[in-house]
Amino acid sequence: MLRCPHELIHLMERVRLMFPKLSDDSLLDAYRSAIRLGLDWEFVRMLRSEIRRRCLKLPEGREF
Repeated sequence: MLRCPHELIHLMERVRLMFPKLSDDSLLDAYRSAIRLGLDWEFVRMLRSEIRRRCLKLPEGREF
């Protein structure tokens, strides 16, 4: 369990560094799942940024 906001920031930075290792399909699946599960907006934004960086089409569905 995270004890403070700094731990969350550190965790999200580590996750962001792992994005390039995800396949395109896995990245899009992660985005769809994050939207469906209502995960943290900042996490969804990071996924969306990586999708755009790769010039992939955002899956249809709810946008922020």
